[in-house]
Amino acid sequence: MPRESFLRIGGITVRVVSDDARATWRWEEPTSRFLIETAPAEVELDVRVGVVPTQSGSLLFDSGAVWSLFKTDDGFRIECRSEAFGDEPYKVAFFDPTFTRGRIHLRDDVAHLNPLDYPLDEVLVANLLGRGRGVELHSCGVIDRDGRGRLFVGVSGA
Repeated sequence: MPRESFLRIGGITVRVVSDDARATWRWEEPTSRFLIETAPAEVELDVRVGVVPTQSGSLLFDSGAVWSLFKTDDGFRIECRSEAFGDEPYKVAFFDPTFTRGRIHLRDDVAHLNPLDYPLDEVLVANLLGRGRGVELHSCGVIDRDGRGRLFVGVSGA
């Protein structure tokens, strides 16, 4: 029986599913705050465990540290790296051009990790919002006509 979870982030419902028993992730804070009951999903993500595929493509962005984005023939590839897991990517995600369908490949040695853990969660949400679904706002300051100021701030993960 497949394992599946549903999250709602910024009004966007994401379904994360895996048929592989080796995928043993848990939803920790703050991500667990976004868990919801089963619902129609706008984003479908299939999690696979095993050999992380390599594929050609043109580099679009390199964070210089933990992730890189590539353009592929049928969409995008995101490679996640960490010194803690060696030189090769420990997680690679493939997305369609709209970022609404994807596959997340985890190496065997990291099958316990949450497939949406940083940086993939932020990259996915930024791409969805950037396609007209919203905007990510960390803080905002407003001065009204009477010169009174209001500051709206949020903590990371809120």
